[in-house]
Amino acid sequence: MWVSSVVLSLLLAAPNQRVAVHDLTGWGTLDLRQALTAQVRSALQRANVFVLIATEEQNALDETLAKQLEEGCEDECLDSLGQALNAQLLVRGSLGQVGKAVTLDLKLVDLATRKNVRSASRRVDGVVEDLLPLIDGLAAELSGLERMPIDDVEGIAILPLQAGNAENKDRLTWASTMVSATDRTGRFRALMADDRLTRRLPKTLHKQARACGEETCVASIAKAVKLPYGLMVTVESTAQMYRVSALVARTKDAKRMALETMTAPDRFSVPAALRAVLTSAVTRTFDPSAPQLHSAMKISVIAGADPKLRKQRSSLLRYGGLGLLAVGSGLGGYGYVQTTSAASGLDSTDASEWTQRWQQGKTGQTMQFAGVGVAAVGTALTVWSFVQ
Repeated sequence: MWVSSVVLSLLLAAPNQRVAVHDLTGWGTLDLRQALTAQVRSALQRANVFVLIATEEQNALDETLAKQLEEGCEDECLDSLGQALNAQLLVRGSLGQVGKAVTLDLKLVDLATRKNVRSASRRVDGVVEDLLPLIDGLAAELSGLERMPIDDVEGIAILPLQAGNAENKDRLTWASTMVSATDRTGRFRALMADDRLTRRLPKTLHKQARACGEETCVASIAKAVKLPYGLMVTVESTAQMYRVSALVARTKDAKRMALETMTAPDRFSVPAALRAVLTSAVTRTFDPSAPQLHSAMKISVIAGADPKLRKQRSSLLRYGGLGLLAVGSGLGGYGYVQTTSAASGLDSTDASEWTQRWQQGKTGQTMQFAGVGVAAVGTALTVWSFVQ
């Protein structure tokens, strides 16, 4: 009985069912959803449970059917889709945002019965880039696996973070994120970083490890501690923007396996960028066909979340608001003087002087209204500078 169950499980898990993967729908830009869809495809391919239908086959669908699929394929449409692609299953999903949380929901649909075979979802309270390390788990669940069949390697040498003139507290936070994000990929049995790496390195290589600029240098550091891969991460600051890069090199031939780069709008967003580039770089190291994400993924944090930038913005708003308040008050005061001065001469019997005084009064009133408007804007900006 036990043998029969095992055989049945193996048959069910055999890579013979053809599955189509539909582009994610919902929140976010088209480029972002397509990048995440490509990452889902790559993970399902590595799971090796289903036969994935090539995107070219899906793109070649009949125009009417393709439009139905795009708008929400249901019932008879699913039957037509299965026949057109000779597919048994369809993976479909959506990206969503609820408050500050980002969600990714995937479903595996049986095209014959139109029922959900399996479903999986993840939610992160932060930015969409934090979903990247979780996609392998989603693919494993849809494939009926406990975990992805990853051939983990002995280990990787993580060189000291190169972060230019970053503050020490930021450097420590980013270095910790770099190590934890690499560990979360689940690809390496061991990680060698920080003091462990320094102690194993010859003293002649200590300075070099902190200033590597290319794959040959990274590979030489990894080779010195007898590990098959090396990782170098840099964080460069330019005009209050941060460029985050991750480079993975292979020891045996000093080959660059992956290079991912992303721009973060402020230092507050750097950890999310680190997790994104590291997940993508490690994935591409072992799966060269995996999508390169840096062109589509963008940190979804409002620029200015950094306390320093928020303080600078508050100062600009406050001084600008006070300036407008002063201008508005001055303009309104001058208009009031003009109006009262004109009023004193309206009882003149000289017709030309009366007309001139009347016109002066109208101009003064206009200036008062304009002054009140400018002062109101200045007051609003000043108040906003304290509460933003």
